[in-house]
Amino acid sequence: MKTSSFRPTLWKITVVLSVCLCSKSALAIEPLSDITLKQAIKNTLDNNPELKEYPFKIRYQKALSRQAEIKPTPQISLEIENILGTQNYSLGEQSEITLTLSQNFELGEKLFHRLALSQSKEDSNHLEFELAKLDIAAETSRRFYEVVYLQQLSRLINENLSKQKLLYKKINRLAQEGIADPVDQSRIKLLLKQSNHHLLSISKQNDLAKIRLSAMWQSDIDFDNAVGLFDSNFHTPSKAGLLNKIETSPSQLHYLALQRMADNNLKLEKAKGVQDITFGVGIKHKNSDAAQTINFGMSMPLAFNNPNQGRIEAAKIKLQESRTLQKESTQKLKLKITEYWMSLKNIEASLQDIDSQLVPESEKLLTTSLAAYQRGTTSLLQVMEAQQILFELRTKQLDLNKQRQLVLLEIERLVGTQPIAQ
Repeated sequence: MKTSSFRPTLWKITVVLSVCLCSKSALAIEPLSDITLKQAIKNTLDNNPELKEYPFKIRYQKALSRQAEIKPTPQISLEIENILGTQNYSLGEQSEITLTLSQNFELGEKLFHRLALSQSKEDSNHLEFELAKLDIAAETSRRFYEVVYLQQLSRLINENLSKQKLLYKKINRLAQEGIADPVDQSRIKLLLKQSNHHLLSISKQNDLAKIRLSAMWQSDIDFDNAVGLFDSNFHTPSKAGLLNKIETSPSQLHYLALQRMADNNLKLEKAKGVQDITFGVGIKHKNSDAAQTINFGMSMPLAFNNPNQGRIEAAKIKLQESRTLQKESTQKLKLKITEYWMSLKNIEASLQDIDSQLVPESEKLLTTSLAAYQRGTTSLLQVMEAQQILFELRTKQLDLNKQRQLVLLEIERLVGTQPIAQ
């Protein structure tokens, strides 16, 4: 009886385990999803370790700004005079007790300039964060488009490889019939092996590119393909339009924030050179006659020279430096954008020449070679070489499109446009 009741239970456990294992297996082979540039950038901005420190910097400066709001606190003091002595002062009968309340008043608008300096530091930290996000997004985009490039290159190689295999089958059939040139057969076989080797190399490069892309958000490869295309209808933006964006670019805004920070620091140091004044009021009790009196006092440092003149001079130098760097940065940015704009124009001209001149001629050569082969006036090797020329032109087109996209990314980074999916 025990054995018969045990068997159904064992069977149920076996079924449950089988279902669990099958479910686990199904999950293990679940295909990875594709990824877009927008998703890649979002993953990076959410998880990149280089961006983790900036929120702490911003919070740290906010805390210092709250500290800058604090005004000098009132002071209370208690003074006892003549409590011990000789003669009539031996028993403290002549003692005097004074209780004083005093307040330091800041002159030179120190509070205002402290707050202005703290605010400019906050603005600088925010702009620095935006610059870092732009740089990280641009690097993510570069790695994303590297994956897109390798995917498209792999497709081109596969298409060319399929055509080469067809020609190889034909020449093998002709070789069996004894009418194929062994040299042509060896040459086609070599080209076929080169294409296979190239395809394998690109596959390995693509795996590495995926790893580098996923590393931007601290993850293993969590996608299958990068969804994106190089825009074949792209037109180079106007040079004047790009240069006009320099003034509002994040880098220039950051330099201006640093300049404001240096200016506010100079004003604060000048304010610190203005001496503060302290007022006090108190009450004095005289033990000898039990009388009380009211006291009033005022004090301030007696400075014949500005005690902060060294820091003021240092702040002036820092302000001059920030102004110089801002001007140099503007000029450098103009030259860099002009250089990238010229690169875009050159790439566009090369692509136009390939599209309008070289590709049509290459396609014409391939068509002519195929027709000549059908008539028996040329060899399969000539047909394969014509195919190879067209393949190399397509590859050149892809290379130029990739170069153009990378140059455009640099321009977007400099003028402050976050890369988006085309």
